[in-house]
Amino acid sequence: MSFCLNKRGIFEIKDNQTVFNGEVETLNMIRNSDLIYIHYRLFVNDDLITEQKLELIIQEAEA
Repeated sequence: MSFCLNKRGIFEIKDNQTVFNGEVETLNMIRNSDLIYIHYRLFVNDDLITEQKLELIIQEAEA
């Protein structure tokens, strides 16, 4: 999945039997030092499938 603010990108979900793909529209994206917030919509054949809000916590990995 690619997130690009105010644009549509492509998403693809694969499992062992099927492939599900469509477009992702990023509505809002905020990045802080320890958090990325993304509000997006998924479309398949131009039909809205879902609207989600995602929060990703950023942590430094130990070397």
